[in-house]
Amino acid sequence: MIERKYTEKIRLLKSVFLQILTERERHNKQELMENMQLIYGLYFSTIKLVKRTYCAPKGRMPILISVVRDEMERIGYFLNYYRQLGIRHFVIADNGSEDGTLEYLKKQPDVDVYTVRDKFKVGRKEGWINRLIYLYGCQKWYLVVDADEFLEWPERNDYSLDWVIRCLEAKKITRAGALMIDMYTRHKMFENELNGDLFQNFYFDRDTYTKIRDGRNCFYIGGPRKRVYQMDSYLSKYPLAYVREGEVLISAHYWYPRHRFCENPFIFGLLHYKFLTKTDLRKVKMYVNEGNHVNHSFEYKCYLKQYRLKNTEFYYEGSEKYEGPESIKKIKQIKRISKLAGDKQTIRMGR
Repeated sequence: MIERKYTEKIRLLKSVFLQILTERERHNKQELMENMQLIYGLYFSTIKLVKRTYCAPKGRMPILISVVRDEMERIGYFLNYYRQLGIRHFVIADNGSEDGTLEYLKKQPDVDVYTVRDKFKVGRKEGWINRLIYLYGCQKWYLVVDADEFLEWPERNDYSLDWVIRCLEAKKITRAGALMIDMYTRHKMFENELNGDLFQNFYFDRDTYTKIRDGRNCFYIGGPRKRVYQMDSYLSKYPLAYVREGEVLISAHYWYPRHRFCENPFIFGLLHYKFLTKTDLRKVKMYVNEGNHVNHSFEYKCYLKQYRLKNTEFYYEGSEKYEGPESIKKIKQIKRISKLAGDKQTIRMGR
């Protein structure tokens, strides 16, 4: 249930969404339907608090928000990785897990756990996320990621996430871009097992990314999905944002009010661990049957078709092995935080 102190912020969001829906460029039927689902998720979905920890982020560190479903295979890796980055407060909404994910989350000392029983639909998930953001309050940093996304940056060993945020604040930057980097092994899709260190023996594409324009927005595409399947999946995201009153996450690819592509630097990679295990294959089949992702799960239908055609190898002679944060410096679309910071005095703030 929505707390009383939350209702004024809901009214504010309502006016923002009315502006969004009346923008002239919003005549695309698919976008309109996604926005309607977003509003549904914000206003009508029942989001129930299951466990509250009353943790508080340290310093400028963000609150991490995620929506999960049947992520028992990855959730331990996910939480431990972000704890190592300094995250002290997780807010996770479980969307009907049946594999023990919810029970696992309830046992975590730093996770506020919510449940949402409504069926997942494109846009609706963003409604849930915005609802949680406005429940915890604006004028603070948030990190919004999925359970298979691991935030990385080339100089992580030298500059902590707290310092990166201080640098962004000094430059008056409120949203930081991240390039989604699909991770894969020498094995075929869906034939891997997640054992031990999640970051060993994985590869990625270093030079197959390009920028395209779609309407008034720019996006990065590329990676193995483009190279092997000729799919123009959007790879540009804005997971880290300082949210002010009236700002709304429209999708993983942009916030409202909109901004020029060049205004928010891409200083992160999002290591994307998907298409790996037999569990991932079961999920792909489930998404195809449910038809509740973009364009009735069109992408997932393509993955399943390629799997049945045995076209399931991402590794090629140009693949780059991931050996730590410095590995992704070879991706030219990702800007080093030290270059963004500029002067040496600012850089000394590091650790």
